[in-house]
Amino acid sequence: MIPSTIVLRPLLLLDLAMKAVLVSLLALAVLWPQLPQLEGDGYAAWRALIYPISLVVVPLGWAVFGRPRAEPFPYGVDLLVPLPLVIDVAAPRLYHTVDWWDKFMHGVSWSVLGSVSVLVLSWFRPSRALAGGLALGIALLTALLWELWEYLVWVRPSPELLETEYSDTVGDLGCDLAASALAVTLTLLVILRRDHGASTGLGNGRPMRSELTGS
Repeated sequence: MIPSTIVLRPLLLLDLAMKAVLVSLLALAVLWPQLPQLEGDGYAAWRALIYPISLVVVPLGWAVFGRPRAEPFPYGVDLLVPLPLVIDVAAPRLYHTVDWWDKFMHGVSWSVLGSVSVLVLSWFRPSRALAGGLALGIALLTALLWELWEYLVWVRPSPELLETEYSDTVGDLGCDLAASALAVTLTLLVILRRDHGASTGLGNGRPMRSELTGS
């Protein structure tokens, strides 16, 4: 059997690399906002304030909830969380030049959020139905809060946007709902298949086991 430390090392390195890339891109956007891929953005400071929170959410959650339950650290979950943020920071100009980019990013972001929510909830060994319902609720609540934040920061100060952004907001919420529901369903199916036949399996209301934890 391969030692777990050897199996975990590549995932740990990827996790650290993803975080380093996010921090580097945020610093680049703040220090050199005139770069071509950042042209017309203007929200580098907001990203620099908010996005680093993603780097500590999983470690703090694991320390409070996972570690007391003897769960191994979820390197895979920790790797997924900053992924959409890295894509977002890399080239925010695409929001202004590619019509479908905003919806694509909503799909990626809420797919990750749905999957991560299921995987983190697995620490508490809920039933499949409860985990799916809670994960979808978390995703939809986050979508509503995000659209409210966009309204207060971007839309409300602009009279032009106040007249045109309603349909875009509804489209964003619909995309968030579809992406998170699909991700939650697929993540539950993956866990169910992996746990099929196991005493801690996810099926017939039995509790679910953590995945992407390196165990």
